[in-house]
This record gives sequence, C-alpha cells and structure tokens, in this order.
Amino acid sequence: MAERSPILEARTVTKRFRGLVAVRDLDLVVYEGEILGLIGPNGAGKTTSFNLLSGFERPDDGEVVLRGESMRGLEPWQICRRGLTRTFQIAKPLANLTTLQNVMVGAFNHARSEAAAQREADEVLRFVGLDRRRDVQARALNIAERKRLELARALATRPRVLLLDEVAAGLNPTEGAHLTELVRQVRERGVTIVMIEHVMRSVMTVSDRVAVLHHGVKIADGPPRDVARDQQVIQAYLGEEYLFAQS
Repeated sequence: MAERSPILEARTVTKRFRGLVAVRDLDLVVYEGEILGLIGPNGAGKTTSFNLLSGFERPDDGEVVLRGESMRGLEPWQICRRGLTRTFQIAKPLANLTTLQNVMVGAFNHARSEAAAQREADEVLRFVGLDRRRDVQARALNIAERKRLELARALATRPRVLLLDEVAAGLNPTEGAHLTELVRQVRERGVTIVMIEHVMRSVMTVSDRVAVLHHGVKIADGPPRDVARDQQVIQAYLGEEYLFAQS
C-alpha cells in the first residue's frame, strides 16, 4: 500500500490568550484525500485550531505547513490562494447580494474576469443544489440554504483543503444527512476535508479519521470506531451512552 502524503500539518502549535492556553503543542497531520473529523467539548480549542490553520490567528509557538510550505506570517487570503479555505459555524452571507453574487466573490480568488467568475459560480451552485435560488438575495435564504451557500462560496475558491466548521449545526436530521452526503461528494472531487462537528452521527460516519481535543490538547487520533472506544475520550466528551450505541 502506497504511503499517504500529508497535505496539511500543525507542528507543535500553541496559542495563548492573555495567559490562557487555548491550544497547546498541537500536532495534527491531514493526509491528502481524507476526511478528518475534529471533535471535543465546547471550549476544547477546535475553532481556535481552525483559526490557526487558516491564518485568522497566528501561533505563539509552532507552525502550520500546507503542501510542504510554511504558512508563517501569511494572511488568510494568501493562504486561500495557496489552496486552503474555511467555512464558519454561523453563515453570514453578503445579505444584499444575490446567491450567485455571493459565490462569485469566492470565484474571484482565481477568476480573471466577471464572466469566468459567473460561470464558476453557476457550476458550484448546481453542485450544491442552489441553482434555482441563484438570483434570490441571500437575506431571503433559510438556514439550510445559507449553509449550502457558505459551502458553495468556499468551493468556488477551488480549495485543495477545506475546513468545515459545524456544517450541520442548526439543521434538522434530514437536512443534516443531505449536507453530510454533500461533504462526501466534495471529497470525491479531490478536496481534502477537515470538519468540526458536534453531530456525532454525521462526523463518525463520514470521517476516515477523528482527532479529539480537550482543554486545548489532542487526546486521541485514529479511526472513528477506535476513538469512540477510547476511555479518555468517553470520559472527556462522548460518554458511555454513545459507546453503547456503537457496540
């Protein structure tokens, strides 16, 4: 079996806020083509980790490496140009623009003309199932549609690595299942995915591997079934109820 290639790495990354250590000595390797789930209790450091990986926060120690290149000192837009894009837990589209125009904003990451950006945006909207809502102002979209728009805007940047921050949050089970299937389809397009998720059914079924944070420290990393049986993870986050549900 061929050795997998890392596409994104956090190397002993630490982040402090006024003396509080939010992330401590994080070592995280993401392999090309996989879906990595990042889970843990509220306040565990998951979103801070995303901020560090995407350049919205800078490490106090350690470094982030994307496709073999250090991201030290780069701004989020520069990291996006190098192939890493993220979504946010609370979708905040540009409310006065149409759905199409919102996605075109992402497409301008690489498109050299308005016509090219529109073609890209239309293709992505078809993929996420929002093509019939292309000319609607973003303020008129419901929560599920806004989540799809957030994903579409990120995909329009043509990422090699996509960070998804609670993509299923606020959705009912049916909507969440549809979006989880869409995540699988994104991976089939060759995009490597790291996803924060509190909906355990979603993250455990879609992820190839799961990493667990607790108090800013990675306490487990491995296949979902192994992580679900890890006693430290059970005590810190999942609880016995989830363990029994998986047996």
